[in-house]
Amino acid sequence: MANFDDILRHLGEFGRYQKWVYFLLCLPAIPHGVRMMINVYLLNVPDHRFGRRKALFLSIAILFAGGLALNWANSYALFVVFRFINGASTAGMYTICFVIGMEFVGPSKRALAGIIILFFFTSGYALLTGVAFFIRDWHTLELVMATPVAVFLIYWWIIPESPRWLLNVFRLEEAEMIIRHAARVNKVTIPDSALQFEKEDMDAKLKMPKTNILQLFTHRTLFFRTVVLFYSWMTVSLAYFGLSSNTDNLGAGSLHLNSMLACLVEYPANLLCLLLMNRIGRKALLCAFMTLGGAACILSVITILYVDDANQWSTVTLSMIGKMCVAGGFGVVFVYSTEIFPTVVRSSALGLSSSFARIGGMLAPYFIDLGKEVEGKWGRALPLLMFGVLSVMAGLLDLTLPETLNRDLPETIEDARNFSRKSPYSRLKNADPEGTEASPSVNQPLLSS
Repeated sequence: MANFDDILRHLGEFGRYQKWVYFLLCLPAIPHGVRMMINVYLLNVPDHRFGRRKALFLSIAILFAGGLALNWANSYALFVVFRFINGASTAGMYTICFVIGMEFVGPSKRALAGIIILFFFTSGYALLTGVAFFIRDWHTLELVMATPVAVFLIYWWIIPESPRWLLNVFRLEEAEMIIRHAARVNKVTIPDSALQFEKEDMDAKLKMPKTNILQLFTHRTLFFRTVVLFYSWMTVSLAYFGLSSNTDNLGAGSLHLNSMLACLVEYPANLLCLLLMNRIGRKALLCAFMTLGGAACILSVITILYVDDANQWSTVTLSMIGKMCVAGGFGVVFVYSTEIFPTVVRSSALGLSSSFARIGGMLAPYFIDLGKEVEGKWGRALPLLMFGVLSVMAGLLDLTLPETLNRDLPETIEDARNFSRKSPYSRLKNADPEGTEASPSVNQPLLSS
């Protein structure tokens, strides 16, 4: 039985309907960028068994309520509780938006869909940095940043459920309704044969044992790939938030100026992802970003130790290069993980990956504080050295993962196991570059045996 990628060859890989839904899903990345970076100035994921859409709305509602409540926290204990709630909900919101957006588009458009949302995240980061320059009271800053999240509560009425997820849980009528509506918006026709399922296939799948994320650890190949991805998530988050939070410890510039520089370098990083991901592949680009970013951090140790204080802008420059590469690595690992994890556990696996990223984010301040325990210039150099070494290690480990460029998303655990580094899994043939016209094979029945 074929899958949603086959339907997309009729529907269009990134037609008008998908572009509209994807744009709406990108907007919550702005408050996510605010929420993830607000720690610089303030001193996991919901279960998807009930669908992506419900989990998304729940995350938005909790983020809005938690953000308002944080403003009135009158004790450190309450502050920590509400910060935890905000962190969990914003990670859930962003991950779900990312997953739905990626599941709506075809293989040749996944890099585009996976990276554009990062521009919205970076814009939220830049917005926070600008507002924080003028609003120095954290209570007011929190209230100003939390209130606009209420706008996204209307997503309950305008964001559809993921048809890919609906097909995998055999809620066929709901999936067909969304697909037919998307076809009307895209001005294409979906043949009836493309939406036919064989009853035997349905019965066989319904009788299969329920899939859970633990199955990623029951096969040696999947176990190794999952561990490598989790380490990559943790390391890229550690370096990303470490370099972002270390902007006041570079020996030149101010907190707000360096924070804005650390934000602005993410735009060229995202642009590089757009230009290169479909040319050199995910694996090579992720390895390049992590190793080059790590090397820049390691080189900054030399400038701290041996360059005089008047020329410490060289340290800032190397640190910003490291931040740019790590930000690019963050974008690639999001897309890469989405393409490696199968549909049946994709949301849960990305949620767990995000949890490892949060571990890295939590460790980042301790790495920075560890440097404060060391006197002299080595105290400033030590955090950058650790970020650099760990990033290089992650880049080298990423070379063991399979390439996913232009391959269909694996749907089942078995698909993921067979996602070989040598044998292409893709069924993509003669795809239209614009993603709006069907391939020559569209006359064949797609969803029937």
